[in-house]
Amino acid sequence: MMATRSVGIGRWAKNWPTATFLGTAAAVLVFCMPGLAVATQLQTANWMQEPWRMITAHFAHFSPRHFIYDLIVFAGLGLVCERRWPLRTRWALALSTVAIPVAFLATTHLETYRGLSGLGSALMVLLTTRLHVEGAFRSHITKWLPPIAGLAFLAKLLFEVITGQSFFVAQDSIFDPVPIAHLVGGLIGFVAALTTGRASH
Repeated sequence: MMATRSVGIGRWAKNWPTATFLGTAAAVLVFCMPGLAVATQLQTANWMQEPWRMITAHFAHFSPRHFIYDLIVFAGLGLVCERRWPLRTRWALALSTVAIPVAFLATTHLETYRGLSGLGSALMVLLTTRLHVEGAFRSHITKWLPPIAGLAFLAKLLFEVITGQSFFVAQDSIFDPVPIAHLVGGLIGFVAALTTGRASH
């Protein structure tokens, strides 16, 4: 009886979108508690003294619009990806969580970093690349949807690099876009989508 119950719990934990739920819950908690966003954001001036901010910064946001957009993308894509490819998704999110702030600190002059958009980029590229690899769209027209989505993602990055503005979030927001976060997340999602073997499903 106990063995059967353990197997059932293990299967449930494997298939349930745990990482997506935890990330969404953390972002909602930080947004709903005044002052917590400042306490969790990544600050270039003192990140070595408070290295945990490299993780917590993903769940902080600069404005309600920033929060809502990031949360919709992250939760929506995360639910689809983690249900379909749980290990690929969790691997991509875990690596992106660390790699994005490292890239931010190494390449930008900005003083603070917040947001789920880098993780959302990893999920978007993972989803579109994996659907293309698996041949999810078989007609002559729909089979081009994933590559088109990938090109649109690259165009968005180019727009942000050239203009210094966020493509989706209103420009009255009090933050600058961080294209390197989207690029790093996208690259990790791409690699995660192309890994092979049972352990990557």
